[in-house]
Amino acid sequence: MIRISLFPYLVIELICVAFYIANYGILNFFGEVFLSGILGVILLFNYGFSNFYGSMNQLNLKNIFGSMGIAFGGMLLIVPGILSDFVAIFVLLVSFTLKLVAYLQGSNAADHSEFTNTKSSCDSEIIDVEIIDTKGQK
Repeated sequence: MIRISLFPYLVIELICVAFYIANYGILNFFGEVFLSGILGVILLFNYGFSNFYGSMNQLNLKNIFGSMGIAFGGMLLIVPGILSDFVAIFVLLVSFTLKLVAYLQGSNAADHSEFTNTKSSCDSEIIDVEIIDTKGQK
């Protein structure tokens, strides 16, 4: 069943590879596959899921989809082919845009909360204590 669902992708991928090789040559194709694979590994290991786990304090949907998209785009870049590289570039553009929007919204929220919070550090460290009187009980 999986061979049937991947068949149209493989046909389109082979057509794209044939056009690329006809226009640019086979050595350029091998160079593109090699460089996109290296870039995919770098994105996958440096900016993918490790970046997702590193930013758990600012957990929002844009950060989650941005990090997962970077990891998915890195995996697509590792797959040899022209069509997968175009899809990976599209996924990476969307993911980096989401990460940039999340970063800008996070910095704006931090700047806004810095100016609106007028409490001192002593007021924010209130400890609630309950005192039990044992002298009156026998």
